Amino acid sequence: MHLIDLIIQFFSRKFGKDKKTNFIQFFTLGLFGSVAVITYVPKGIDLITVISAIIIFWMILYVIFRLFQYFKIL
Repeated sequence: MHLIDLIIQFFSRKFGKDKKTNFIQFFTLGLFGSVAVITYVPKGIDLITVISAIIIFWMILYVIFRLFQYFKIL
């Protein structure tokens, strides 16, 4: 399953029979993403900057997903 498909299924609220599987995959993806962010962030960056960048990233993904739904691309 591709990352975009996983995000689409998580935000679409149309979970199928594998709702628990999608949640576990999304949680695992977030966990490994967090570890990657922690290991790749330069040492001079504040924790607040990292957290705000992650929140803004997810907000942008959510807006793009909603726009795709509005224009019936997804």
